[in-house]
Amino acid sequence: MAVIVLDDGKARNAGEILSAGLERGIVRSDVRAQAIFDSLARYIQRAHMLGRRSVITMDEYRRFRVDQPPDEWPDPARPVTRPSAPTSQALVAQLRATCTGEDATGFEIAVCQAFSALGFVATHLGGHEAPDGVLDAPLGPLAYRAMLECKTWQGTRVPRVDVAEAAKYRPAFHADIALLVVPALAEYDMEFNSELRTHEVSAWSVDDVAQLLEIGADPHELRALFVPGIGADHLGDLLWERRHGAAKRVTVAAELLWQTVWDQQKQLVGSPDVPAIDEDAAMLLLDQSLRARGSSATADRVTVRLAIAQLSARTCAAAAEGDRLVIVRPPPETAAQPAASSPRDSKTRRLYTWLNSRAGPSRGR
Repeated sequence: MAVIVLDDGKARNAGEILSAGLERGIVRSDVRAQAIFDSLARYIQRAHMLGRRSVITMDEYRRFRVDQPPDEWPDPARPVTRPSAPTSQALVAQLRATCTGEDATGFEIAVCQAFSALGFVATHLGGHEAPDGVLDAPLGPLAYRAMLECKTWQGTRVPRVDVAEAAKYRPAFHADIALLVVPALAEYDMEFNSELRTHEVSAWSVDDVAQLLEIGADPHELRALFVPGIGADHLGDLLWERRHGAAKRVTVAAELLWQTVWDQQKQLVGSPDVPAIDEDAAMLLLDQSLRARGSSATADRVTVRLAIAQLSARTCAAAAEGDRLVIVRPPPETAAQPAASSPRDSKTRRLYTWLNSRAGPSRGR
């Protein structure tokens, strides 16, 4: 619940978190602010003790916020979305069907197929004295390679996993990182977490891989997540960048410039001296438009340049190509809206609910 409320990056005390949760209908009416404070404080303390990254932090004023920079930009009228990976539901079903059975090879193949759907060139190896698979990210000069080690077991108890084995073949295959994929993770095992860092292994559960398939993650953005430790600790960074990062800012800038410049062009009809809108003028107009919508965000030159390129692209065809910004057709009726108050689409809400469950604090008790 707290992760969803704090999703905008702004700091809130426990009472404010409770009020926002009640307003959104995501917390029980009998929950008290002190219980939320205690739960979040214990979670942060436990994460630090285990050497894990905490999703939520507390400042000197005893306020909580997501460990991400605040987002002061309004939400776009048409949120930037990405579909799930192809056949993701069938792939997840196969992962779950094989991870706790006796068919270890079947699980290895299912994992390779899952990463193939994410855009990797996945090669299944397996057998004696060989890694279970190799993942190559076909990114040209940004290409990288990951070794793949898969483990299965029966029952709900998480056994001791040989982390060193996951890294064993990395030098021989000239890989950059070693991945360990298992049915579930003992996330609060200090020794296991330490071994992951020592042997430079990134550990992922079947649930984690299922989330990657659902959000349609790609090899480029996954490189930052494939670091030693529990991989899901860094999934929040990816979700944050998707919702609040550069793509959102460029989309909002394009929407606002489209509307603002079109309005000015209509007002100047018949004028003998029409000013040209260059990058500097576009930055000024965008900042004014942001202020008018109650935002304290400021536009940088790169964002404005990319927004103009988006408007000029043939897929949009809203602006004429050239050194000056000229809007050639009216914008849609919708415009960028003030951030934060409307409910999320169901997929995003499910993802943040899952992330909240991984964060550790109890949900409203």
